[in-house]
Amino acid sequence: ESVNPKNLEIIKRLEETYEKKWLPWKEGVDKAAKAPENQEVVAKLRKKHPNYDTDPNLKYQKADLLKGSPDPRDYGANDPINAVAVLYASYWRYHNYMKHYTKLPHNDRGAYLKLARGIQRFDIRSDSKDMPPGTYKFRIRAGAVKGSDPSRHFIEIGHPQQDKRTSRGFAKLIGTRQVSGTLENPEIIEITVEIGANTPRVVGIQERQPKMAKFLRPEFDRHKKENGYGTPPAIWVDWMELEGPIQKNQVPESSITRVEPEKTINPANEEFIKRTKERQERFKLWKKGVDEAAKTPENQAIIAEIRKTDRLIDHPNRFYGYADRFKGTPNPKDFGFLDSKKAAGSDPSRSKNLALHKHYASLPHRDTGTYLKMTLGTGRVIVAPKKMPVGSYVLRVRVGTVKGTPAARRFIEIGHPQRVIASRDWGLEGRSL
Repeated sequence: ESVNPKNLEIIKRLEETYEKKWLPWKEGVDKAAKAPENQEVVAKLRKKHPNYDTDPNLKYQKADLLKGSPDPRDYGANDPINAVAVLYASYWRYHNYMKHYTKLPHNDRGAYLKLARGIQRFDIRSDSKDMPPGTYKFRIRAGAVKGSDPSRHFIEIGHPQQDKRTSRGFAKLIGTRQVSGTLENPEIIEITVEIGANTPRVVGIQERQPKMAKFLRPEFDRHKKENGYGTPPAIWVDWMELEGPIQKNQVPESSITRVEPEKTINPANEEFIKRTKERQERFKLWKKGVDEAAKTPENQAIIAEIRKTDRLIDHPNRFYGYADRFKGTPNPKDFGFLDSKKAAGSDPSRSKNLALHKHYASLPHRDTGTYLKMTLGTGRVIVAPKKMPVGSYVLRVRVGTVKGTPAARRFIEIGHPQRVIASRDWGLEGRSL
């Protein structure tokens, strides 16, 4: 999660350089190339370079021969050749690659190692005073991407090199490990790291590199021709941690983490009820304006035209999702909604959750506990200690069944949660424990 914002920064820099520097400079060069005083020079260039008009870079690399061509130094480049390399080449080669990785699943709780560009090595850093010499345990929770090349399902672990011009490479390689887990069921890889007085206080991982780095670019270009962006992902990393120094015969101090759901889940459910009611009231105000606008002859004609190809407009729960096509309807943003479809989603008649939450909020004993929900809402209770070193743990649950419920439902599943996000508060990762 710390890596993904850095990748977004790289994308932003590429886009700003391309849009604010390359495109204006390119426009000036194109204009100069069409000027009458440069036609003789352009003719000589075409004769000398038959690919002058087909090569996407050649015209701009020769821009200093054109009268009136903009000075590349005004755009942050040293000369025309440098302008193509600095202002354009990186964007052309890597922008789609970086953007593709931002759209991959599970980016909300992890990051993908890159083999060709961007943040290629993930590091854990520590101040030397906080990391005394000794033996440390370095752990990585990772999974291989389904369908990716099995020969790429390996990570290298080591102390990063200090060259700031690159985001990969190690000054000292500690080891190589195979990644056998998947995105649905990642594995935890553990390796021992010895830190001496002069050892760098940084440990990192990267995808295993080819024996000859010169093969990276041809492979990237080959993939880009096939998929439009470049080298596909092979390894996803959930988290990394460094524990230590480990003392001989060290026994971690035992601690208890208790979750009282009446203090966490119940208030969250009550807040959900409050927000839903408030959102529905805003919808009613917006709906009133839409209903008035829909009565006009102009909008009746629009509705009739939509009806020819989309009968859902006659559905009472779907009608308001088309409000953005009508004339004179109130702006949903003035009522706190992103668009008409989002506003229509707050129609009380479409609410699946509110009645369920209100019923559960009215049940007894909520001052001492909470009820698990089977369908919508909070379907699991999570215990998440701030620190949880590797070891054996005991999970205790004080629970009771509701009188009169079917016997088939008097079971609980225990496991590691999947999709730890508010909108998907149910489900376990892999098989239950």
